[in-house]
Amino acid sequence: GPEEHLPTGKRIFDVAHLFRQLFSSVKHEPFDCDLSYMYVVKEVRKGLRSSFELKCKMCGIQKTIFSESDTSEELGSVNINSGITSACVFTGIGYNEFEEIAASINMPMMAYETYNRHQQCVIDVIHETAWQTMEDAGKEEAALARQLGEVDKNQIPCVTVIADGAWSKRSYNVKYGALSGVCLLPELIDPRKKRGLTIRNAPRDTIRDYSELKSY
Repeated sequence: GPEEHLPTGKRIFDVAHLFRQLFSSVKHEPFDCDLSYMYVVKEVRKGLRSSFELKCKMCGIQKTIFSESDTSEELGSVNINSGITSACVFTGIGYNEFEEIAASINMPMMAYETYNRHQQCVIDVIHETAWQTMEDAGKEEAALARQLGEVDKNQIPCVTVIADGAWSKRSYNVKYGALSGVCLLPELIDPRKKRGLTIRNAPRDTIRDYSELKSY
């Protein structure tokens, strides 16, 4: 008989996309075979995204079913690999902690290289967002300073900045620092304008130096 590869363990599926694929496979030519005649030949995993190659026992036709759509990002949703990595960054855990979660539910884990690649993309977005937000706030505060006459002899706006920061700890007996932190700018010149920008859980070795923000 045909060699069947039946995957084991748990997977994460886009349910709507899964059913669309199954319903489109109800009948296929030339013998009007249905899904009950098909078996799994192999599974290919890319991180947490899986594709399953099916083959019909009657006519030999092959079909591939995916755990999520290739165009999920184009439709406004985040693919599973980016989504899981973002969740790890935002909640302050890392690859090892998520690996334990995956093992506890019997789900194959993505490779560290895959996780690291997606994590870098998330970090880049955080950096770009933080930089753009601070530049926009700086321009507005510079305009307010000029209106109030808060400028030096070279007409450069003088902006008073109040800042605070913190870093979470999991233990004080050993060096178990959590992968999370917060930076907050409560207010600048105008106390009515809150400039709070919370940057949570950026890995410490990726913290960017924002001391080079230009004057406006």
